[in-house]
Amino acid sequence: MLTSFGDRLLHQRTRLGLSQTDICKITSVNRRTQYQYESGNSFPDARYLAVLMDNGFDVLYLLSGNIAPKIKAGEEHTDPQAIDEPFLRQLTEAVMEATVNQSAPLDAEKKDQIAALLIRIIKLAQL
Repeated sequence: MLTSFGDRLLHQRTRLGLSQTDICKITSVNRRTQYQYESGNSFPDARYLAVLMDNGFDVLYLLSGNIAPKIKAGEEHTDPQAIDEPFLRQLTEAVMEATVNQSAPLDAEKKDQIAALLIRIIKLAQL
């Protein structure tokens, strides 16, 4: 298992057959910024992660290193609204760890963006 966010980001980009230039076009970040993300020297914001998710990246894996279990067609899922609290706690800790390394503290708007992204990820994981 890849242990750093940067390693997982590079792995996902490679899995999708995308170059750094491709990602820069999709996310509107410059190539230096993308390199910093992949080398683990800085971390992206929620908007960047949301764009990646919309383009086939497994953002849950990027943040936590874990792949969400998928429910196969025909399998029963007892409570579609249930949230795996230990998993959510682990995911939240991964996000907080990544944001601690940022030079500026998170403002309320960025915290709201992260919360919205986590909710999107959880909903997608439940599909």
